[in-house]
Amino acid sequence: PGTAMLSARPFPLLDGYRTVFGDGRTVRYACLILTIGLLASLHSFTFAAAEMVAQCAEASFLPRRLATRHAGVPRLALWSAVTVSFLAILLLHTCIDENDTLGGVLISAVLVASIFSYLCQIGCFFVLRRDGQNPNRLNDRSKLGILGAGVAFLLGLVSLGSILYVCSLRRSFANGVVLVVAAALGWIV
Repeated sequence: PGTAMLSARPFPLLDGYRTVFGDGRTVRYACLILTIGLLASLHSFTFAAAEMVAQCAEASFLPRRLATRHAGVPRLALWSAVTVSFLAILLLHTCIDENDTLGGVLISAVLVASIFSYLCQIGCFFVLRRDGQNPNRLNDRSKLGILGAGVAFLLGLVSLGSILYVCSLRRSFANGVVLVVAAALGWIV
């Protein structure tokens, strides 16, 4: 049907699968598994954000109270991460004129943050290797080593650059990024 028609539908990804693979029983189950996977992914982002906030609080970068845990779960950090995320989405919704592109802005922002996180992890790997970390602490050593990490870092840079280049062509994305960065800096400071 084309991107223009699919973008007007409520479930464009699922409709795309049905268009390509047909509307059989197998495709319905695959769409169900895809939907469950997307929901699980969103929940894992929420818990990862809460864990990161709690660890930053434990390291005294954020208020210490955010590090408190109940049954191993950083509840206050979880609620604060969810609240800040919701307020950022609400801010974007009210400030961006084209609400149809809000989903694209949010997905692109999540992708940029994820890829940046992976680049930081690979950078930490480089630092650990350079400083000669204790090999007894490592449970698993990659056979690809520095070369594999270098290729992953290069792929991450290319992915990040392509997302930023394509999204910078849209005015609403640039406005959204400015608002998200401003909100993040305001929350951190």
